[in-house]
Amino acid sequence: MVPHPFMSAVSPSPARRVNRTAKRLFSIVLALGTMFALPAPAAEPVEGRIVEVGAGDTATLELAGGIRRSLRLHAVAAPTGRQPWAAESRRALAALVQGRTVRFEALREDAYRRLIGKLLVAPPDCAAPCAPTRDAGLAQLEAGLAWWYREERKQQTLHDQGYYEYADFDARQQRRGLWQDTAPVAPWEWRKRQGGNMARATGSALPATLGRAQPAEGAHAEQCAADSSLPRLSIPGPRVAQMTKPAAAGAATGFSL
Repeated sequence: MVPHPFMSAVSPSPARRVNRTAKRLFSIVLALGTMFALPAPAAEPVEGRIVEVGAGDTATLELAGGIRRSLRLHAVAAPTGRQPWAAESRRALAALVQGRTVRFEALREDAYRRLIGKLLVAPPDCAAPCAPTRDAGLAQLEAGLAWWYREERKQQTLHDQGYYEYADFDARQQRRGLWQDTAPVAPWEWRKRQGGNMARATGSALPATLGRAQPAEGAHAEQCAADSSLPRLSIPGPRVAQMTKPAAAGAATGFSL
């Protein structure tokens, strides 16, 4: 039988159909892989002034209108409480950001109502007014005054993961800061040894913008867990029943902090 002259255009061969199907499957797998590999989207960056530094990885940001929010540096764990090098770590962060205008890229809010994200400040050696491009968390790692908190690396870009990992590694090799000690104890291990209710909260995802918060009233406590005067933020996510336990599956969503 003589094939129809337009048969190849109308009905592709089985090999072509297999190739086309394989290409479609590959595109779907690639798209899914990219989606799951990317970090969670950050909220819209906000600018404000750092008015207080509580530790080597926490600070208080004052926004327009006097609104204050507690911050924690994402993927950075500094010595805490009476732990060795806690005071040095806090002083280093204060020297970098205290009283300065910063940009904060929030990723989520933890059980203590702290915004967790990336804190950027103008480089300290910049004479003229400069854009906030210096990563405060990375600076703490480079100085050997904090640990890279690998449990949170999945929400970092690959670029930030590389810089944070190298900064942590280089500080250890050069024995800078707390790495001068024979066996430095990581903050999460220190908390376990102290037996306190100080588990590091992972928090819930933020919406696209931080929304409008109410100005804080009264003294601003270092621990935000029980401070009802803090600005409240409505975000989707699981309700945290206890600070040291994850929310149960199927918990209610859309709560107001």
